[in-house]
Amino acid sequence: MKTTRFDQLDGFRAFAIFLVVASHTYAFGMTGQGGLGVALFFALSGFLLAVPWTQDGEERFCSVSSILIFYLKRFLRLIPPYYLVLLSVYWVTGSSENLLGNLLFFNCQGHLWFLQQEVLFYFFAPFLVLLLFFLKKKCRLGNFCLGFLLLAASCLFQKYFTARVFYLMGNGKEQSFRIGLFLAGMAFAYFLKSWNIPCIKATAAKLAADLVCIAFIGFCVFSSAFFLQKIDPSLSSYYIGWNRPLLCAAGSGVFLVLILANPDGIVSRLLKLPVFVSIGRLSYGIYLIHFFLIPYAPFATPSKVFFAVFFVSLGVAMIIQKWIEEPLQRLSSRLDRLNR
Repeated sequence: MKTTRFDQLDGFRAFAIFLVVASHTYAFGMTGQGGLGVALFFALSGFLLAVPWTQDGEERFCSVSSILIFYLKRFLRLIPPYYLVLLSVYWVTGSSENLLGNLLFFNCQGHLWFLQQEVLFYFFAPFLVLLLFFLKKKCRLGNFCLGFLLLAASCLFQKYFTARVFYLMGNGKEQSFRIGLFLAGMAFAYFLKSWNIPCIKATAAKLAADLVCIAFIGFCVFSSAFFLQKIDPSLSSYYIGWNRPLLCAAGSGVFLVLILANPDGIVSRLLKLPVFVSIGRLSYGIYLIHFFLIPYAPFATPSKVFFAVFFVSLGVAMIIQKWIEEPLQRLSSRLDRLNR
């Protein structure tokens, strides 16, 4: 299967991890925007699953061996760094409280609830894509129709598939399975597929795409409760990522489509800057470690806590990438070659 890596998607990850770390450290008025950052990550996971830049996105799951290799690749990507960080934290702190729940994903504490959602989504992902393959081949549905169905399904799941129907224990409470956010990302990947991955050429269209992307970035920043309460004091505890997660995921889908269709636009070029690409590729490690560091960063201001936590997390993530993720990525590439 031919795959392509787009640097602007790594830049998108960098922006999402900035929102998460800033929210957890109460920095820059981003308190509560961690929910929005997580929605961005979930939408991107769904978007990438649909593999919008290839034509064999569904066919790759048409054999048992392909599904098993997919599971193994996801395991190699997610689990070893997670276990390394988790066991290291428990060893340093000398505490084993809820260790089993975190290791087995049935009762993840704190920010680790994110992993529950990702792991469960990837468990169902091959069967979801096979369903789309059936609809495409047997029911003759085009990519645009599949995108519309996925978007409709995301709305229905978000509204009706609540914790009362099915829940995961995470962060000390019953969490709904946020599959709707993943489906929203997939929907926009199919919209992009139906567009045959064009590049916007007209100057006016390029400018319009950049303006929409800039507006989305502004929305992510200025929709925080810190800014909203200046408009209406009653919004002091309104967190857009938790109150309107599907809106955030759908906005992410539009943003992803536009930065891929407008690779030479201002926003795409900004996201492709090496510093943002590097941070984006380290974002998983940063996410895993940053929350554990916050209690040990007793600085006077949230911004100082942010920079201390972010850069220490960045350093640890670089070590994890060098000694854990890169060797496993080479192994994952060998699995791809075996599956051809």
